[in-house]
Amino acid sequence: MKSKIYKFNPVIYPIPILVTKSYEEEELKKMFHIVDSSREVHIADDEFSLTPTGIAKTIPVLEIGTDKVYSLTITRDVSELTDGVIAHEALHYATFIGQWTGLPPCTYDNDEVYSYIIQWATDCILSVLSDAQKKMNGYLFKHTL
Repeated sequence: MKSKIYKFNPVIYPIPILVTKSYEEEELKKMFHIVDSSREVHIADDEFSLTPTGIAKTIPVLEIGTDKVYSLTITRDVSELTDGVIAHEALHYATFIGQWTGLPPCTYDNDEVYSYIIQWATDCILSVLSDAQKKMNGYLFKHTL
C-alpha cells in the first residue's frame, strides 16, 4: 500500500482524524466513501481528487465494509502547506465534529469548544507533516478489510 495514513483518536469526540501526506487516489477509493452531515454516502469519480490549485482537502469518510466514520485530511504537496491552510483544514474537522455530535453552531459565546477541536486537529496535521506523529499518539491506519 502506497498510501500512508495516520490515525488520531480524540479523547472526548467520537470521530478520529486521519491524515496523509502521501496517498494514491485509487487506494483511498477502495477504503472509503465520502459521507455528508446527514450520513448519506456519496460516490463520485473525483471523491478524493484535489483541484489543480487545491493544496489540501478534509472530508468526512466512511470506511468501506464497516460503520466507522472518520475525517480524512489529504494533501498533494507538503511544501505548499502553510499554517493558514492547516488551520483551514482543522476548521473543516471541527465543523464536521460539531455537526455530527450536535454541537450548536460556533459563536463567540461558545467558541472555546471549537477552539480546542481546531487546536487538536492542527497539532495532529502538523505532527504528520513533521514526522512526529507519535508525539500526538498517532499510528498507522490499517484498513479492516
